[in-house]
Amino acid sequence: MGLPSGSHVWEELLPWSDKHYQEVLVAMQLADRNGAVNEEMLSGLCNLVRSAASPHGIKVLCNDIDESLERARSLDMFCVDVDVLIGLNVVARGDETLPMSRVRLEAGNAGMMLASDGTFQLTDSRGEVIYSLCNHESTPFSPEGLETLETHGITLLFDVPRVPDGIKNFNSMVALGRKLAHEVGGLLVDDNLRPLTDAGIEKIRAQLTQIYNKMESRGIPAGGRLALKLFS
Repeated sequence: MGLPSGSHVWEELLPWSDKHYQEVLVAMQLADRNGAVNEEMLSGLCNLVRSAASPHGIKVLCNDIDESLERARSLDMFCVDVDVLIGLNVVARGDETLPMSRVRLEAGNAGMMLASDGTFQLTDSRGEVIYSLCNHESTPFSPEGLETLETHGITLLFDVPRVPDGIKNFNSMVALGRKLAHEVGGLLVDDNLRPLTDAGIEKIRAQLTQIYNKMESRGIPAGGRLALKLFS
């Protein structure tokens, strides 16, 4: 970001701009799903900026590494605490397999589209995934293979910190899971393949409420711009 000369409003730096700036800010994201930055990364950024600034006689302030490391550790601990992926499974009874033509029909009726990664996805107006539907086994879905694919189970996935209106969208996923189980003659089960009861679903809702409250209090609401960058 740059603060143009004579201005009090910061703006994004543009390549080949002929503007003059009284101050420039170079930032590094402190954490993501790979973990927190370390001292070597932050020192490397400072050294890079100093190298670029030195030939031009520009003063560089980069004296907050210790504070940034502490913030990075705190942010990483927060991420670990709220980074939850919820899976609901629909499995066939006994040695049967699920009728994939019916699965595809119900996924389409729910507004889901087959994505390039071999999963059906329901997306919001931004193109962000609300929840997805994948094969419980290792073979991804494909347009040409759906008619002949045999599988003993499918999984609905809900990436908690990346989804806004979480309770509403979780309820939508549960409703789809129940409908799929009914239409294909399967069972709706949790990650441990135990039947998913109303009490079990309510327990998940309570967990979601706690997570969303933590995210709101941290100023990183689920599905917002910061959450999407942090949980990438």
